Amino acid sequence: MDKLYIKIKQLTESVKQVDWLTKNDLFVLIIYGSQFRRTNIKWDDDEPVWNEIFLFDTVSDISYITIELYDENNWSPSKCLLKSKLLLEKGGIQSAVVGIVSIDIGDPNYEQQQEITILNNKLKEQQGTITILNNKLKDIIKIITCKC
Repeated sequence: MDKLYIKIKQLTESVKQVDWLTKNDLFVLIIYGSQFRRTNIKWDDDEPVWNEIFLFDTVSDISYITIELYDENNWSPSKCLLKSKLLLEKGGIQSAVVGIVSIDIGDPNYEQQQEITILNNKLKEQQGTITILNNKLKDIIKIITCKC
């Protein structure tokens, strides 16, 4: 896997209102090893839909992502409302829920890589057959040249 695809879709349930006078101003922070990505802030929205896609360079020794949900504040530090981890699995893009955040996650090239592996195996089989036929042809040519 060269890239890790993550699509932050939406929340699976409402978040209790944190702001006093308005609805929440939510964003999602994605952490994968030392890499960070962040969605746009959905101002005044307790049930945000992001549908934002992020690509990460894969890191072989990192086996999970962390999803953090924040309420943005203009006059004070952002408030972390949720922090959840998801163990990574090999495979194509699949849907998952991390805490209350609905996502799609996986290797965007997984199916193509599987198909390439199958085609490479078929090619190796055919190359083996060609080598066998080539050796038989050489044997036949030797027999024919010896009789002349």
